[in-house]
Amino acid sequence: MHEVCKSDRFDLIVEHFGTLNVTGLGLGIAKNLKGDCTLEKQEVCKNGMFDLRVDFCHLDPKSRANHLEHFRTLNVTGLGLEIAKNLKGDCTLEKHEVCKNGMFDLRVDFCQLDPKSRANHLEHFRTLNVTGLGLEIAKNLKGDCTLEKHEVCKNGMFDLRVDFCQLDPKSRANHLEHFRTLNVTGLGLEIAKNLKGDCTLEKHEVCKNGMFDLRVDFCQLDPKSRANHLEHFRTLNVTGLGLEIAKNLKGDCTLEKHEVCKNGMFDLRVDFCQLDPKSRANHLEHFRTLNVTGLGLEIAKNLKGDCTLEKHEVCKNGMFDLRVDFCQLDPKSRANHLEHFRTLNVTGLGLEIAKNLKGDCTLEKHEVCKNGMFDLRVDFCQLDPKSRANHLEHFRTLNVTGLGLEIAKNLKGDCTLEKHEVCKNGMFDLRVDFCQLDPKSRANHLEHFRTLNVTGLGLGIAKNLKGGCTLEKQEVCKSGMIDLRVDFCHLDPKSRANHLEHFRTLNVTGLGLEIAKNLIGGCTLNFGLIW
Repeated sequence: MHEVCKSDRFDLIVEHFGTLNVTGLGLGIAKNLKGDCTLEKQEVCKNGMFDLRVDFCHLDPKSRANHLEHFRTLNVTGLGLEIAKNLKGDCTLEKHEVCKNGMFDLRVDFCQLDPKSRANHLEHFRTLNVTGLGLEIAKNLKGDCTLEKHEVCKNGMFDLRVDFCQLDPKSRANHLEHFRTLNVTGLGLEIAKNLKGDCTLEKHEVCKNGMFDLRVDFCQLDPKSRANHLEHFRTLNVTGLGLEIAKNLKGDCTLEKHEVCKNGMFDLRVDFCQLDPKSRANHLEHFRTLNVTGLGLEIAKNLKGDCTLEKHEVCKNGMFDLRVDFCQLDPKSRANHLEHFRTLNVTGLGLEIAKNLKGDCTLEKHEVCKNGMFDLRVDFCQLDPKSRANHLEHFRTLNVTGLGLEIAKNLKGDCTLEKHEVCKNGMFDLRVDFCQLDPKSRANHLEHFRTLNVTGLGLGIAKNLKGGCTLEKQEVCKSGMIDLRVDFCHLDPKSRANHLEHFRTLNVTGLGLEIAKNLIGGCTLNFGLIW
C-alpha cells in the first residue's frame, strides 16, 4: 500500500478507478479526488485533482510496459483516456524520446523500426479501442517514414496513405477489404480518408485530390453489378466508411428506369408515382429495414415525386414525407398506424415519420393535433385512474429516447397524480411531493426511477421530483428537486461502502450520475476527504 494522500488519507488505488464505469460515476470520482498526494512517491496531484500522472522516466522497463498495458485495458473513452492525457515526464519508449509538455504522447518513430516491428505497431493500433486512447496514439505517430516502400508520412503524422496505383489487383482488393473490416468510425475511417493516388477501381478513374473516393460510375455497370453494388453499400457499417462510399457514388445513371442521379451523387431517389401499389409497399418496407440512422435515412430523405400513400397526397418538395391524415382513418387503422410508429427504430426513420404526421384529428376523443403534427397529447384530467396508469406505463415501455420521449413531452392538461397537482404548462411533469409519501411509498418511488431507462423519460421524471423533503433523515431537497444527496460523514463504514456500490450499479450516465453530482458535505470515504 502506498500513501497517496498527505492530508486525510484516501487509499483508493488506481485499479479501483479502472473497474468503475468510468464514463459515469467513476470519472466523477476521479475528478473530485482531493489533496496533495503521491503515487509511486512522486508529487503529481494538484488543483484538488488526483491526476494519476506517472513519471515514466523513473520506472523500470517492466513497470513501464505494465502501465501502458493498464491504460489500454481501461475504458479508454472515460477515466483511462484522462489518465493517458496526464502522463508526466520526459521519458522514452523503445529508446525514443517522444514525451513533451507533460504528456506521454506514445508517439513512435516508425523510421527507426524494422519491418516486423512496424507491422506489429500498425496491428496494435487497429486492435485498440480506436475511438479512445488508440485513436490518440494513431494521431501522434511520429516521423517521416515508409509503409510498403511508399513515403506517406508527413507533419509528424503517420497518414497510413497507400498509393493504390502501385498495387497489383489482388493487393488492391485486399486493401479495400481491410478498410471495411476496421472499426470505421475510428482509425479505419482515418485510414480511408488518407488513401493516396490517382488510381483505378474496376477500370474507372475515380481517385483525386489524394483521396481514393471509392466512387463508381453506375452508368457503366450491368444491371446485376449495379444491384450488387447497392446491396454492398447497405451491408457496410453505414455510419462509417460505408456512408462515405454512398456519398461518393458517381455518374448520371438510372435505377429502375428512373433518372435520379445528379451532382456526382447517386441519390437512390425513386419516383413513387411510377410504381404500382405492391412495388410502392415493398419500397417503403425496404427503407424501414435499413439501418435508418445511416444510409437508410439518407435514402428516405431523397424519396422523389408527388405521389400518394393510401390515397392521401402527402408528398412534396421532392420528399416522400410519409405523412398520413389521421382524420381520414377509421379507428382500427388509426390504432395500427400509431402502433406502427412505435415499433420502428424511433431514433431514425420512425422518428422522421412521427414528426410528419398530418392533420387536425382526434385521439380518444381529444383534439390534440395542430400545426401539421399529431402530438399524441392526452388530457389526463379526462381519464379514469386505471386508464391514467395505463398511459403512464405505456410511455415507460416505449423507446424513451425516441418517439416515446416526444410523447411524454406533449402530455396535455392540468391534472393530478396521486392526488398531487403537479401538471402545468401543458406538460405532465410526473413530479411527486415526497413529503406527502409514507416511508415505504417513498422508497418505492426512488426504486421506480432507477429502473426506468434513466437516459430518457426516467431522467426527466427524476429532474422533476417535487418538494422539500427528507432522505435518510437529512434535509437534502431544495428548489423543487429531491437531490438524492447523502451526507457520507454521518454514515458508518459499511453503509458508506454500500452507498458507493449502489452508485456504481446504477446506470451512471443517467440518474446515477445525477445522484453522484449531488453528494453533499465535506465528508469521508475510507477516511479521506473527497467532497
